[in-house]
Amino acid sequence: MKKIFLTTISLVAIIALLSFTQKTIEDPSGRAYAITWQNDAGYWFAVGPVQALQSGEKTEEKAIDMVRGYQSKKKGHIQYKDQCGKFRIYDLGVDYNSYDTDAVKYARKKGFSCNWP
Repeated sequence: MKKIFLTTISLVAIIALLSFTQKTIEDPSGRAYAITWQNDAGYWFAVGPVQALQSGEKTEEKAIDMVRGYQSKKKGHIQYKDQCGKFRIYDLGVDYNSYDTDAVKYARKKGFSCNWP
């Protein structure tokens, strides 16, 4: 019985360690960005450190405001950086936290194919 218990504990510890290591590798780092795009109906979507919008907003400003987060609103200044096809890239003036959404990685799933940022 002790052998089964110790084996189970060991497996749980290994799985936990592997999942922690993988999360650390995938954490965003460096400058935080927001990426926006407009759909065919004219609604604005955005992804940033806090979230990715699943429903569109009437203005790009509102979409950015929904995804930028407290740190960016308090300390950062939004700066337009570049456009890549239908996508617009904004520097949020702060760095990513380990728990933030990687906006560039998410936008790539939506068709963002630029090498920058």
